[in-house]
Amino acid sequence: MSNLAIKPNENFIELLPGSFVDLQITSPIKIRMKTQLIGYSPGDYIMVKYPQTKRDFEDVLIEGNVLIVRYIIEGANGKCCTFSTSILNISSVPEKMILLSYPEHIAQRSLRMHQRYSTHLPAKILLDGEEKGTEVTHLRGVIDDISSNGCSFSFNTDNERLKVNERDIFIYIGYEQVLIKLPARVCNCRSDHGKVNVGVQFIGCEQQVRALLEQVFIVEEVE
Repeated sequence: MSNLAIKPNENFIELLPGSFVDLQITSPIKIRMKTQLIGYSPGDYIMVKYPQTKRDFEDVLIEGNVLIVRYIIEGANGKCCTFSTSILNISSVPEKMILLSYPEHIAQRSLRMHQRYSTHLPAKILLDGEEKGTEVTHLRGVIDDISSNGCSFSFNTDNERLKVNERDIFIYIGYEQVLIKLPARVCNCRSDHGKVNVGVQFIGCEQQVRALLEQVFIVEEVE
Protein backbone atom coordinates (compact mmCIF):
# COMPACT_ATOMS: atom_id res chain seq x y z
CA MET A 1 0.00 0.00 0.00
CA SER A 2 1.23 3.48 -0.83
CA ASN A 3 1.61 6.15 1.88
CA LEU A 4 0.95 8.90 -0.66
CA ALA A 5 -2.15 10.92 0.20
CA ILE A 6 -4.46 11.17 -2.79
CA LYS A 7 -6.03 14.61 -3.14
CA PRO A 8 -9.49 14.48 -4.79
CA ASN A 9 -9.58 15.65 -8.41
CA GLU A 10 -5.85 16.47 -8.42
CA ASN A 11 -4.28 13.13 -9.26
CA PHE A 12 -7.14 10.66 -9.54
CA ILE A 13 -7.30 8.89 -12.91
CA GLU A 14 -10.97 8.67 -13.94
CA LEU A 15 -10.44 5.86 -16.46
CA LEU A 16 -11.43 2.22 -16.73
CA PRO A 17 -9.09 -0.49 -18.05
CA GLY A 18 -9.21 -0.56 -21.84
CA SER A 19 -9.62 3.21 -22.18
CA PHE A 20 -7.46 4.90 -24.81
CA VAL A 21 -4.68 7.28 -23.83
CA ASP A 22 -2.28 9.39 -25.88
CA LEU A 23 1.46 9.23 -25.14
CA GLN A 24 3.83 12.01 -26.16
CA ILE A 25 7.62 11.84 -26.05
CA THR A 26 9.53 15.11 -26.42
CA SER A 27 13.13 13.87 -26.16
CA PRO A 28 15.22 13.05 -28.11
CA ILE A 29 12.47 13.58 -30.74
CA LYS A 30 8.81 14.53 -30.51
CA ILE A 31 6.51 11.54 -31.05
CA ARG A 32 2.85 10.91 -30.24
CA MET A 33 1.19 7.50 -30.14
CA LYS A 34 -2.03 5.93 -28.85
CA THR A 35 -2.38 2.97 -26.54
CA GLN A 36 -4.75 1.50 -23.93
CA LEU A 37 -4.80 1.59 -20.16
CA ILE A 38 -4.32 -1.77 -18.44
CA GLY A 39 -4.70 -0.55 -14.86
CA TYR A 40 -3.08 1.43 -12.05
CA SER A 41 -2.34 1.54 -8.34
CA PRO A 42 -3.15 5.07 -7.06
CA GLY A 43 0.01 6.78 -5.92
CA ASP A 44 2.28 3.99 -7.16
CA TYR A 45 2.20 3.23 -10.89
CA ILE A 46 0.19 3.06 -14.14
CA MET A 47 0.25 0.20 -16.66
CA VAL A 48 -0.44 0.76 -20.37
CA LYS A 49 -0.12 -1.54 -23.36
CA TYR A 50 2.98 -1.20 -25.50
CA PRO A 51 1.84 0.78 -28.60
CA GLN A 52 1.09 -1.40 -31.61
CA THR A 53 2.48 0.62 -34.51
CA LYS A 54 4.39 -0.04 -37.70
CA ARG A 55 7.36 1.82 -36.30
CA ASP A 56 9.58 0.38 -33.58
CA PHE A 57 9.87 2.81 -30.65
CA GLU A 58 12.35 0.80 -28.60
CA ASP A 59 14.94 3.58 -28.97
CA VAL A 60 12.72 6.11 -27.14
CA LEU A 61 10.45 3.92 -24.99
CA ILE A 62 13.17 3.26 -22.42
CA GLU A 63 13.35 3.39 -18.63
CA GLY A 64 13.69 6.92 -17.26
CA ASN A 65 12.32 8.69 -20.33
CA VAL A 66 9.68 11.34 -19.60
CA LEU A 67 6.23 11.15 -21.24
CA ILE A 68 3.19 13.39 -21.45
CA VAL A 69 -0.07 11.45 -21.11
CA ARG A 70 -3.41 12.79 -22.38
CA TYR A 71 -6.90 11.29 -22.27
CA ILE A 72 -10.52 12.36 -22.66
CA ILE A 73 -13.26 11.98 -20.06
CA GLU A 74 -16.65 11.87 -21.77
CA GLY A 75 -20.08 12.49 -20.25
CA ALA A 76 -21.92 15.55 -19.03
CA ASN A 77 -18.70 17.28 -17.97
CA GLY A 78 -16.38 16.37 -20.82
CA LYS A 79 -12.74 17.25 -20.19
CA CYS A 80 -9.22 16.68 -21.42
CA CYS A 81 -6.73 15.47 -18.80
CA THR A 82 -2.93 15.78 -19.03
CA PHE A 83 -0.04 14.76 -16.80
CA SER A 84 3.70 14.20 -16.90
CA THR A 85 5.19 10.81 -16.04
CA SER A 86 8.31 8.71 -16.56
CA ILE A 87 8.88 5.13 -17.68
CA LEU A 88 9.62 2.82 -14.74
CA ASN A 89 9.88 -0.44 -16.65
CA ILE A 90 9.11 -2.21 -19.94
CA SER A 91 7.63 -5.66 -19.37
CA SER A 92 6.98 -8.55 -21.75
CA VAL A 93 4.97 -10.73 -19.33
CA PRO A 94 2.10 -11.56 -19.62
CA GLU A 95 2.14 -9.16 -22.60
CA LYS A 96 4.34 -6.27 -23.65
CA MET A 97 3.43 -3.25 -21.55
CA ILE A 98 4.86 -0.06 -20.07
CA LEU A 99 4.96 0.71 -16.36
CA LEU A 100 4.70 4.46 -15.68
CA SER A 101 5.17 6.52 -12.52
CA TYR A 102 1.93 7.76 -10.97
CA PRO A 103 1.38 11.53 -11.47
CA GLU A 104 1.51 14.02 -8.61
CA HIS A 105 -0.93 16.28 -10.45
CA ILE A 106 -3.36 15.91 -13.38
CA ALA A 107 -4.26 19.07 -15.31
CA GLN A 108 -7.88 19.22 -16.50
CA ARG A 109 -9.45 21.34 -19.23
CA SER A 110 -13.18 21.48 -19.92
CA LEU A 111 -14.20 20.48 -23.45
CA ARG A 112 -17.58 22.18 -23.35
CA MET A 113 -18.67 25.76 -22.84
CA HIS A 114 -22.23 24.68 -22.08
CA GLN A 115 -23.37 22.39 -19.29
CA ARG A 116 -24.92 19.14 -20.50
CA TYR A 117 -27.98 17.51 -18.99
CA SER A 118 -28.73 13.79 -18.85
CA THR A 119 -31.78 12.74 -20.86
CA HIS A 120 -33.23 9.69 -22.60
CA LEU A 121 -34.95 11.27 -25.61
CA PRO A 122 -35.67 9.08 -28.65
CA ALA A 123 -33.87 10.39 -31.72
CA LYS A 124 -32.47 9.51 -35.12
CA ILE A 125 -29.72 10.98 -37.26
CA LEU A 126 -29.92 11.29 -41.01
CA LEU A 127 -26.82 10.41 -43.01
CA ASP A 128 -26.32 11.24 -46.70
CA GLY A 129 -28.13 14.02 -48.52
CA GLU A 130 -31.84 14.21 -47.85
CA GLU A 131 -32.13 17.28 -50.02
CA LYS A 132 -30.28 15.61 -52.94
CA GLY A 133 -32.81 12.81 -53.35
CA THR A 134 -30.16 10.12 -52.91
CA GLU A 135 -30.44 7.03 -50.76
CA VAL A 136 -30.89 8.05 -47.13
CA THR A 137 -29.57 6.22 -44.10
CA HIS A 138 -31.24 6.68 -40.71
CA LEU A 139 -29.69 5.62 -37.41
CA ARG A 140 -32.19 5.34 -34.57
CA GLY A 141 -31.14 5.73 -30.96
CA VAL A 142 -31.42 8.04 -27.97
CA ILE A 143 -29.99 11.34 -26.73
CA ASP A 144 -27.98 10.55 -23.59
CA ASP A 145 -27.16 14.15 -22.74
CA ILE A 146 -27.86 17.55 -24.28
CA SER A 147 -27.04 21.26 -24.07
CA SER A 148 -27.87 24.25 -26.25
CA ASN A 149 -24.63 23.60 -28.13
CA GLY A 150 -24.74 19.84 -28.80
CA CYS A 151 -25.61 16.37 -27.58
CA SER A 152 -24.44 12.78 -27.23
CA PHE A 153 -26.39 10.36 -29.42
CA SER A 154 -26.06 6.59 -28.94
CA PHE A 155 -27.39 3.49 -30.66
CA ASN A 156 -26.81 -0.26 -30.58
CA THR A 157 -25.44 -2.30 -33.47
CA ASP A 158 -24.31 -5.84 -34.25
CA ASN A 159 -21.53 -4.44 -36.45
CA GLU A 160 -18.63 -3.69 -34.10
CA ARG A 161 -16.78 -1.94 -36.95
CA LEU A 162 -19.58 0.53 -37.64
CA LYS A 163 -18.42 4.13 -37.25
CA VAL A 164 -20.04 7.49 -38.03
CA ASN A 165 -17.49 9.79 -39.65
CA GLU A 166 -17.28 13.54 -39.11
CA ARG A 167 -19.89 15.07 -41.41
CA ASP A 168 -22.92 17.36 -41.60
CA ILE A 169 -26.17 15.64 -40.62
CA PHE A 170 -29.73 16.27 -39.54
CA ILE A 171 -30.78 15.00 -36.14
CA TYR A 172 -34.43 14.36 -35.30
CA ILE A 173 -35.38 14.49 -31.60
CA GLY A 174 -38.74 13.19 -30.46
CA TYR A 175 -40.79 14.68 -27.63
CA GLU A 176 -44.50 14.10 -26.92
CA GLN A 177 -45.21 12.90 -30.49
CA VAL A 178 -43.36 15.93 -31.91
CA LEU A 179 -40.27 15.36 -34.07
CA ILE A 180 -37.85 18.31 -34.09
CA LYS A 181 -35.38 18.49 -36.99
CA LEU A 182 -32.04 20.17 -36.26
CA PRO A 183 -29.02 20.75 -38.53
CA ALA A 184 -25.87 19.43 -36.87
CA ARG A 185 -22.41 17.98 -37.38
CA VAL A 186 -20.78 14.78 -36.12
CA CYS A 187 -17.68 15.73 -34.10
CA ASN A 188 -16.55 12.36 -32.79
CA CYS A 189 -17.58 8.72 -32.58
CA ARG A 190 -16.59 5.80 -30.37
CA SER A 191 -17.80 2.22 -30.09
CA ASP A 192 -17.83 -0.07 -27.07
CA HIS A 193 -19.15 -3.65 -27.23
CA GLY A 194 -21.95 -2.95 -29.71
CA LYS A 195 -22.92 0.49 -28.42
CA VAL A 196 -21.92 3.47 -30.57
CA ASN A 197 -21.71 6.96 -29.03
CA VAL A 198 -21.74 9.94 -31.40
CA GLY A 199 -20.78 13.46 -30.31
CA VAL A 200 -22.99 15.97 -32.14
CA GLN A 201 -22.67 19.76 -32.45
CA PHE A 202 -25.80 21.74 -33.34
CA ILE A 203 -25.46 24.27 -36.18
CA GLY A 204 -27.38 27.57 -36.19
CA CYS A 205 -30.41 26.38 -34.25
CA GLU A 206 -29.84 27.66 -30.71
CA GLN A 207 -33.38 29.05 -30.29
CA GLN A 208 -34.96 25.75 -31.37
CA VAL A 209 -32.75 23.82 -28.96
CA ARG A 210 -33.48 26.17 -26.06
CA ALA A 211 -37.20 25.77 -26.72
CA LEU A 212 -36.73 21.98 -26.63
CA LEU A 213 -34.80 22.21 -23.34
CA GLU A 214 -37.63 24.23 -21.82
CA GLN A 215 -40.18 21.66 -23.02
CA VAL A 216 -38.35 18.85 -21.26
CA PHE A 217 -37.99 21.00 -18.13
CA ILE A 218 -34.32 21.86 -18.71
CA VAL A 219 -33.81 25.61 -18.56
CA GLU A 220 -30.34 27.00 -19.17
CA GLU A 221 -29.28 30.39 -17.87
CA VAL A 222 -28.50 32.86 -20.66
CA GLU A 223 -24.81 33.78 -20.46
